[in-house]
Amino acid sequence: MKTLYSLQEHNTEVELAGASRWMVSYADFITLLFVLFMALYVLLNKEVQIEGKTPEQIIPEQVESSRQVLTARIAESLGAFPEVSLLQTAEGVVVEIGEAALFGSGSAVPASRAHALLTQIAHLLAQERFHIRVEGHTDDLPIQTSLYPSNWELSAARAAYVVRALAEAGVRAESLSAIGLANTRPAVENTTAENRAKNRRVNLVLTGT
Repeated sequence: MKTLYSLQEHNTEVELAGASRWMVSYADFITLLFVLFMALYVLLNKEVQIEGKTPEQIIPEQVESSRQVLTARIAESLGAFPEVSLLQTAEGVVVEIGEAALFGSGSAVPASRAHALLTQIAHLLAQERFHIRVEGHTDDLPIQTSLYPSNWELSAARAAYVVRALAEAGVRAESLSAIGLANTRPAVENTTAENRAKNRRVNLVLTGT
């Protein structure tokens, strides 16, 4: 009886061992699946973080950094020209040049300092990838001459001269455009002679690449 009992006990242990081996294999399989899913989660999460920075965040950050560097360079280089001021707008950097630095009153003939100023600006912008929109602005006093029947023609002629001067000094022609706005976009109200002088200007609007 003792021998029979021992044999039965042995068979039971064999059955239990077989069952245990199956459970171990199943546990290994579950562990492998868990590791696989964890690896996929980590990889996917990294992709989401990287994709979250392009292009809506990375490109604007790069453009904004370029604008800040360019603004600092222009301000440092053009400090000798009090008629030039810089503005930061939502659209881009604006280089505002007063009429006295570029033209005589009611004329698109360049003043004596115009060439030096525009050449210096061109050297600063020649390697930049910004689009440069040149805007001519006047005050609200009407003009009527054989060359300029109205402020539209005057402002357009001034913008065209500046564009040509920049292109001849090395700025990429394909990055340039000219527009005459007459007195439609005053910087200040045309209520005094001083204000009208501020409105007679040429703006270089530097926008995205």
